[in-house]
Amino acid sequence: MNKGLAALISLGLLGIAANYITLLNFHSEQDTCSFGPVSNAEYRDYLAKARSLSGIVTSSLSADDTSTSANFTKLFEALSSGKSDVYSRLAIMHAALRSLGAEYRNTNGTYPDQGKSDPFVAAMNGLEIVAFNYVLDVFRIGAVLPWPRDAWVIGGLAGPRYYRSVGPAYPKMRGELAIIFHGPTLERPYRTDIEPKGICPPIPSGEIAENFSLLRK
Repeated sequence: MNKGLAALISLGLLGIAANYITLLNFHSEQDTCSFGPVSNAEYRDYLAKARSLSGIVTSSLSADDTSTSANFTKLFEALSSGKSDVYSRLAIMHAALRSLGAEYRNTNGTYPDQGKSDPFVAAMNGLEIVAFNYVLDVFRIGAVLPWPRDAWVIGGLAGPRYYRSVGPAYPKMRGELAIIFHGPTLERPYRTDIEPKGICPPIPSGEIAENFSLLRK
């Protein structure tokens, strides 16, 4: 074989390996979380259930972000049925996204203050949605894309000042939590502002927690 061709093949194989080696990092430290009264053992129970139901997302992939968002939200709702307290719902949100290989990055990190303030206090004072930002390599959910592969996934929790839905994938009322999926595109290959800040989503203090719980219909 021509040496030049062999070198090109080797470089190509190395590129492919480098492209997929990130799949070996499962960020297991993000499964050590607890959520106030929800212990890590309870969280891991939710995680196991989420993995058993992950076909809600992986068996019905769509190129349409709104449809994919709806599937993610269906998984969350299947796990959170009967749960109205914010602590359980945040644990379930994290479990649902982690079960599909999503990596938690930050909360409100794409907003003007880059998530420096307490997100729940900010929501009490006017911010409508608490945005939990995750990055997901779509190869993990069965999408075969060489590049770009990083999706931006938001767990959007409607705060006490949320009055109307701002889009079809967003929560419909206060206390609802929807998962909003932004798939990778050539125009938006990667959100560089979704920088990591901690390994677990934050939770509200006990004094204001009820303001973020789901209103019973």
